[in-house]
Amino acid sequence: MQQTSAIWKQLWAAGAPVEARAVIAGTVYTDISAPVITRAAMQNALSIGNVAAASLALTIRSAGNIPRSAAVGVEARLNDGVTASEWLPQGTFYISRRARDPVTGALALECYDALLKAQAVVTELPWTTKDGTPITTAGGDRILFRAAPVGDMGRLAKDMALLLGLRVDPRSVIRSGAPYEITSPNEGATIRDILSIIAQANGGNWIVTPQNQLRLVPVADVAGAAGATGDAVDVDGVTGGIRISAAEAITGLRGTLENDTWLIGDDTGLVLDVGVTPVIATELAEAMIGRRCQAYSLEGAVCDPAAELGDFVRAGANGEVASALYSQQITLGPACRSDMASPGGGEITDEYPYIGSAAKTLALARATVKEAVNRLDNALTQQEIFNRLTDNGAAQGLVMYNGQLYVNASYIQSGTLTLGGVNNQNGVLNVVDASGNSIGSWTKDGIVATLGYIGNWQILSDAIQLSRDVTSTRRVLAYLGHAGFMYRYLNNGANYLRTIFIDDRITLTDDVLGLGARLAVEPNSDSDGVDLIIQTSSAGEETPAEWTNALVIGRDRTRAGCFESDSFIVPDANGNVVGRWTKDGISANSGKIGGISFGSGNYGGLQYSYSGILAYLGPSGVIYRKLVSGDYRSVTIDPDIEISIGDAHVRLSIHEDTGDNDVELKVQTSLDGGVTWTDALLVGNNAISAPGMASGTFATADGKTVTVENGFITDIS
Repeated sequence: MQQTSAIWKQLWAAGAPVEARAVIAGTVYTDISAPVITRAAMQNALSIGNVAAASLALTIRSAGNIPRSAAVGVEARLNDGVTASEWLPQGTFYISRRARDPVTGALALECYDALLKAQAVVTELPWTTKDGTPITTAGGDRILFRAAPVGDMGRLAKDMALLLGLRVDPRSVIRSGAPYEITSPNEGATIRDILSIIAQANGGNWIVTPQNQLRLVPVADVAGAAGATGDAVDVDGVTGGIRISAAEAITGLRGTLENDTWLIGDDTGLVLDVGVTPVIATELAEAMIGRRCQAYSLEGAVCDPAAELGDFVRAGANGEVASALYSQQITLGPACRSDMASPGGGEITDEYPYIGSAAKTLALARATVKEAVNRLDNALTQQEIFNRLTDNGAAQGLVMYNGQLYVNASYIQSGTLTLGGVNNQNGVLNVVDASGNSIGSWTKDGIVATLGYIGNWQILSDAIQLSRDVTSTRRVLAYLGHAGFMYRYLNNGANYLRTIFIDDRITLTDDVLGLGARLAVEPNSDSDGVDLIIQTSSAGEETPAEWTNALVIGRDRTRAGCFESDSFIVPDANGNVVGRWTKDGISANSGKIGGISFGSGNYGGLQYSYSGILAYLGPSGVIYRKLVSGDYRSVTIDPDIEISIGDAHVRLSIHEDTGDNDVELKVQTSLDGGVTWTDALLVGNNAISAPGMASGTFATADGKTVTVENGFITDIS
């Protein structure tokens, strides 16, 4: 039995209703039907070696996007409306099938616990963590259980649990060491096969507990059930019926060896069929023979949700049932009913239902009523729900037509209508014309319309336009669509209109005067390129029909329609040609490009002058001058290089030294603005001289020593 708090025990004793919830992919669902969980360690007869998966049936009324094969955790608690207990786990299951109701949208789930995966062949399964995540190598490859499932049963039980993503419940008692070993399993053995052998050898059956652990539930001796104080559950009432047989003892074990049937003990009582080795069978018989078992079944039992398979069960007005719980189907509704059983031999008798204390009886009645209401809600058909909501159709807010439910918009009273959402889960707005054709919709992606108006803008099937009556004629003032873009400017009412139209060209027209100009791009077959063409027209009203090329500009030609030659000529004030624009480009004698002027007025060069900066490039050389902190700083190349700050100048020049047959770089300085120059340094192939320096040695900033003799540098060390 699961461990519960004192609050749980108090609430259960007082008959508090049960609440349930489901946790799927991190989302908690409370708007659910009462979960129905079915578990069985054995089915129709007393047996060992079973490996049975539990199942879950559940309906979620407002399910979102639930992943495929997702894990579904079910939890329950007690809540009397004032005090609530802790949430108690009821098992972890995996979605096997799902079905969504087309009317209500409710999602019905059919799920099974991890033992459903026990049908897999052992050597084909990947190792997994406790939560079922495959264990991989450093390279990301899954690690498969490739070794044959042989060895000690205790170790193999842990291995099989890991393959299922589980851990072995510490209450499981598994014998280890010889002879409790598997030495030669069948080829293609499944997890179920290995677990079944272990279960038979240890006298029990495998289940997955509500805490999601693999547990070996032994066949218990019920002789101690009546006085048990630990894992024992007292049934507070049975609303269906009780079926009981007298307790019987296990008197024998039966098996087959080399096609011969053997029996240890006798068949005067209960006999267990096993498939283990003779040595294990002998030890198992010593442990099992003499244990007493009682078969029973309880329908609609009022049972604590903390009960687990393997617990002792006590039930009946006079304690007629004192057995063990091996099979249970629990409905986690407010009244929390269970069908409980222990299969076995002997004759089963019928007895009347019974209820326990008065407090429990009253609480059970309340919970039963609540559960009946829930069951009625779940059982109502679409038509029955519609009739209840609309007084059999008298209320006109809802309308049923061809099995579909519609809302009559004339009766809607709402502040906000929410549409769209993820995958348009909140619905869409669709508009149809008189023929039923869709002409617009409003979805999560916005508004889509193919007919109608937005303000004064008319929506066409493939365009949108704005029009107005002008001089008794409906004029389109703006258009955007498959034919292009058009804008018409209206000035002084109807007196003046100008139009810009863009399709495969740009057209500008004066609609009153009938004048127009347009720009177009046309192929030029002569140059294997394209031409930009500027055309004009003085004919026609809105769309001039006659166009004349005013200017053609191509990759290798420029032609003006107003000139006989293929060039532009620019004269000065006296009519003298000062510039041309031809297929060879622009040529000009004077003028300005940006802030740079050129021509004879600038000594035949290019010049820029602005805010204390002068830049010149031309026949006179290169000059750059800039005013910095009140002084002009300049660089002049003409061909000597001259750098100055105010009146301080430095000049670099090259001259020929005929005496040494050498070429020297001469560095000169001037302090009077370049009027008087002094040689500061002469650098040649044969010597370096510093005429202005006295003889002696001098230290440089980098620690070197310079020796000067008679104006010549003789050594640097």
